Parts: sequence; structure tokens; C-alpha cells
Amino acid sequence: MLLLAAVAIPLDLTYRNVYMAFNFESNYGLPSNDSYNQWIDRWDLDEGFLGIGSDVTPIDGRNDDKLEKRSISTPPRFTRHDFYRAIVSYLGQYGYNGSACLLRTICEVTAAPLDAHNGVLGSIFKILFMPTTSAAEQRLQHVDSLYEATELGTRGLNCADYVAGCAHSMLDMISVML
Repeated sequence: MLLLAAVAIPLDLTYRNVYMAFNFESNYGLPSNDSYNQWIDRWDLDEGFLGIGSDVTPIDGRNDDKLEKRSISTPPRFTRHDFYRAIVSYLGQYGYNGSACLLRTICEVTAAPLDAHNGVLGSIFKILFMPTTSAAEQRLQHVDSLYEATELGTRGLNCADYVAGCAHSMLDMISVML
């Protein structure tokens, strides 16, 4: 099964139509039979046909004798902390104060009625930029400031406190609030 999502942002160039695109792709190997849901190792299938000896290490280097069971308590591989860190790093590469812009975006997304008028994309923004939509993480940096920004937006207070650290609104870069 393949999941693909893309966001294209138009660049402001005279007489040119240029877009900066972000693509997110996920591939999931689904079991063909519900009674057999273990991962099929390609090397096991090819050994008889290709003459591969026993000295070959599987590509992922895992030990076939030890099967790992999934657990609810096992954290996902890409956490909210990782997402926020990527946003801060990305904004820093373009000369913005990443932490301040993240806090401003969290406040503005929380204050704006995005999910009511923007459908699925608005709901995704709400989920991504509202730390309260998921369980609290121990590794989140600036945890107090993240929740303070969420609280300011939830109460409908002005997010102008964050303008000093981040002059440009990330929401204004991708949309126009009506």
C-alpha cells in the first residue's frame, strides 16, 4: 500500500510559475493473508534460485531468530518532537528564528478556525501544530512554551507576543485568512 501527500508552495517570481514542493511518501507491505502476517524476507525466497550461500547478511541486518512484537507502548518512529525539530531546523536554514516562528504558528493555528472551513488540510494543520492533540512527550523541547502558545490561541488572545521573534506568519505564507 502506498500513501503519498504533497504540498506545493508557489514562489514569487515575475513571469514564472515556479513551485516549491514537499512530498511525503510511505510504503507499507501488507500481508496477503491474515493468518500469515510475518515479514517475508526476500533473501529466503531467492536462495534456492540464485545460489546465494549462507554467508549473506540480510539487507536490514536483523536476526531472523528474534521476532519483534509491536506494542502500544512502543513510540512511533517519527514523533511530534522530530516534526517540530525539523520545522525549526528548516526555518533556520532560511534565516528565520525557527523556535519563535514555531510558537507563533502554534498560537495562530490554535486561534484560527482552520478545520471548520479548510477540510482535511485544515484538520491536518490542527493536528500537527497543536501539541494537545496527542499524548504528552517527554522529549519535547520548550514544552511549557508550546503549551503556553496553544493556550493563548485557544483563549482567543492575541498572538502578537510572538511577532517580535518571528516577523512573518507561516500561515500567511501558505494561505490568506478571511
